[in-house]
Amino acid sequence: MKYKKLELQNTAIKCENEEEFNHLMDIYTEYGWVWNSGEEPHSHKPPMHQELIIQYEDGFTRNLNHTNPITFKELLMMITPEHEFEFGELIEVRDCDLEEWLPRIFMGYIKQSIFPYLVCPFVNEENFKKGENVLVHKYKYARKIQQKPTTLNGKTALIDGVEYLLTVKQ
Repeated sequence: MKYKKLELQNTAIKCENEEEFNHLMDIYTEYGWVWNSGEEPHSHKPPMHQELIIQYEDGFTRNLNHTNPITFKELLMMITPEHEFEFGELIEVRDCDLEEWLPRIFMGYIKQSIFPYLVCPFVNEENFKKGENVLVHKYKYARKIQQKPTTLNGKTALIDGVEYLLTVKQ
């Protein structure tokens, strides 16, 4: 799921324009929510002559009487995950000046940083067991790895076919 579904009681969303309304309907479609009439989210066109205030719940409706709606942008900040990677996941990263995507291991995320993705290069399991320090680097861009690694006898064969051993513990 691209967006987190929150438990928000008595909440309504104010859309400033048709684009925000359509994006909200995309989110509700992803959630599997429908209008209070049972119709799919995109079955209604936004009435641009009125304020677009929509309830945040399954079985939603327009709610022009809601006294304190949050903006669509506020909702988007609340439901968008900080990152889409899990600790220890193999991802690809690059910086502004790099054209090549590099495979790395995701270690963390620094919110509101220019270089938010913390990753480490591949290290073998023996060095981890010896307690050696692992270098962590920061990158600006990250994405899911394009070719999934395969597991062979408990080892990870990466995209270049080279096997690396890694045990990541939090």
